[in-house]
Parts: sequence; C-alpha cells; structure tokens
Amino acid sequence: MTIFSGDDDCPIVNLVPIATSTSTTTTIPPSTTTTPTATKAPGLNPIPPDATVRTITVAFVNLTIGYVLVTTTKGKGCEIAVEKTTDGGADLGKAVPVAPCSQFTLGLTGSVRLAVDDHGDGFIYGKALYATHDGGSTWQAVHEPGQVLDVEAIGSSVWMFVGQCKTPSCWVVLMESTDGGMSWHPSPVEPPILVTTTDPRLVRVSTLSAFVLTAPRRNAFGEPDTVPMWFTQDGGHSWVQHNLPCPMDSLDVVMAASPDGKLFAVCAAEPAAGSQPKSVVVSTDGGVTWAAAGPCTTAILTGECTAKPLILGYLGTLVSPAPTVVYLTGNRSPIYKTTNGGVTWTTIGVTPSTGNTALTFFNEREGLVLSENFARTLSRTNDGGATWSKVTMNRAS
Repeated sequence: MTIFSGDDDCPIVNLVPIATSTSTTTTIPPSTTTTPTATKAPGLNPIPPDATVRTITVAFVNLTIGYVLVTTTKGKGCEIAVEKTTDGGADLGKAVPVAPCSQFTLGLTGSVRLAVDDHGDGFIYGKALYATHDGGSTWQAVHEPGQVLDVEAIGSSVWMFVGQCKTPSCWVVLMESTDGGMSWHPSPVEPPILVTTTDPRLVRVSTLSAFVLTAPRRNAFGEPDTVPMWFTQDGGHSWVQHNLPCPMDSLDVVMAASPDGKLFAVCAAEPAAGSQPKSVVVSTDGGVTWAAAGPCTTAILTGECTAKPLILGYLGTLVSPAPTVVYLTGNRSPIYKTTNGGVTWTTIGVTPSTGNTALTFFNEREGLVLSENFARTLSRTNDGGATWSKVTMNRAS
C-alpha cells in the first residue's frame, strides 16, 4: 500500500512494514500528543562549489518566492539542501544544507518531500522531519514518533499525518498546528477512516475544512470502485463520511478543490509502458454526490478508455485554480487542461519525454512546472498554459 498526496507529484512513499490494524479504535502513542522538539542537524558542512546538484522538487508560495529541494553530492558525501529564490527562480540563494541523504529514502521506493507556507515556515519530510521558521535560512530536525506521511500548509495553519507500523498493527494520527508548525496537537477528533488505513490522503480546502481519503477500495466483479472519504469543516472537531466513486477499476486517485468549492477527482487503473487509463468524476455538493465527466466512464476498460487523451502518462498532480479549469500531469505525462469541468481535455505546452512534477497555478493564467528532464529549469506561463517560457535556475556562487 502506498502513500500518495493529491496536491503534488512526488515519488511513492511506502510505510514499511505494512500491516492492517484489527482494532476498532485508533491508539495514539502518548508521545504524539506532545510538542515535538527541534534540534540542529549535526555534522553538516557548507556545500562545496563544485558539488553535483540534482533538483528533487520545488515549492512556491507566490509568483516570486519559492524553495528548491536538492541533493548535493561530492565523492561519497551526499546532503539534502534547500535553495531559495525571490525572483521566480532565475536566481537562487546559496544552498543551505539540511540533512545527510541517509536520513531519507531516495529513488523509486521512497521520497523526500517539501511543503512551505507564506509565513516563512517550511517542512522537509519522509523518513524524517526537518523544519524552518525563518524562510529557509536555518533548518532543524523535528523528532516525531513515526514517519511523516503528508504535510499541507495554508498560511500558518499546518496539518500533517504521522504513522508507524509495529507488528502486527499500524497507527496513523492527524496532527494540527496553528502557529506554522512551532507546536502541534492531535486533531480534536480523529477521522474514523484512520482506523482502517495506512495510506491517508489529505486535501485541505481552508484552515478549517479538509477531506481525508484513501486509495480506491477495489472489487473483483468489474463494478465501479469506491474511495472512502471523510470531511471536516470545523478543524477536525467533527467528521462526515462521503464515498467517492471511481467509474472504472482503479489503483489510485487524486482530488482537488476549485475556488468555488467544486471537487474534481481523477481515478487511474494499472500503469504500464507510459500509459494509464484515467476517469474523471465531479462533485458540486462537497462530495455528497458525484457525476462522471470526460473520457472512460465505464467500469470495464474498453476502447473508450484507451483511445482518449488521458491515457498518456501516469497519475500525478491535479490542480484547479478557477471554476471549471483543471490541470493534470505526472510522471511520463504531458500537461492536460480542461476548461469545461472535465468534459474535454487538451494537452498544453511542450511535452517532456519524462513528464512533469511540482505543477502549481496561482490563478487561472499564471503557473509553473518543473519538468523531470530539465532538472534545473522551470517553465512558467502567464496565459493559462498556451505558451511557456523556460527559466534556468542559476545557483549562487
């Protein structure tokens, strides 16, 4: 079972070992109810000017201010570091070392991920958790009782999932912060879905409203699959259950909310050879009811699914910066766009051979994407993806 976030395209994170809890209540270790302690990472040296730098991902808080997560290697040394830009990526500050690469699992079987807010707080997470509260100038290790699975920040409101497996059971807890991650407390009421899953996905709508969902619950009879989902609009004091239907046999799902509250979800079948059939569902009532839209609306994978444009590429990032406007991309995928709520989709921009990561739109027209085969180059648009300009991220000397 995998951990997959709905608002960014990062490598898959595995919570290992995976085991299903047989209890009916979530048991939270006592240590998760305390404020995490932060310590400065020891043994880090300034990044050598001739080190090899590889971009992992980027996170922007607006059109000009962003953070670039990188690995820096020289000889046998490898460190995770962060570069900051204040001019949209053209110029980067000096790489600030954060942690040895050994603190994270890199590659296809794991990931190191980045989340930031607009108050100078940032979080690098995966096997470990590191935080900054001064705009990336310094980073500290934050000790959590388990693996940090997901972090979502809206202003100074930050939520995260922490999980751990100890045979024969696993637990996952939702933690909340109202001060940019300086202190944390468990959600007032845990969403019941956490009792039965180790792969929660968090989609936040506002500082108080959020959805928690899982991977599709697959069936063996060719019927539409179901994604269990819970919703809160009071900061986690109460939760309401909804079910998201996938019109086809599905392995994964991503969901996004548009500014007017409409929900868009894309379900995807098994990936193979750079292709993955995908189906789209839309909700206009907060997830209570759903309607299929666009291609591949049948339960059985037929020609409808394999002939339509959404077949290309793997499921990844879904964003909706304006009502009826949605963008979708991922590994080995072009950037797809719909302007009619998912009914029809077109590809926009140059299609890189290895796909795109870190797709962000700040409004209907202005956005950026990091392409996987242009590791030190961002592509930016100011016309909704009709045209793109490349911005080479120049490292400070």
